[in-house]
Amino acid sequence: MGIAFTLIIYLATSQAETADLKERFAFSKEVLTSLIGILGTIIGFYFGATQDRTATERRRR
Repeated sequence: MGIAFTLIIYLATSQAETADLKERFAFSKEVLTSLIGILGTIIGFYFGATQDRTATERRRR
């Protein structure tokens, strides 16, 4: 969320030409899309491992 907000603020305050601004926005969108996928995988793995560990501890009791 913070990364997206930072990109929006940067693009809004940039003094670039319109064509250059569109190119930067497209590049920023691609980078953000990649980061969301990577961060989603990491967070999913973390919470999946936590739930698996909790289920294993319950079975031991």
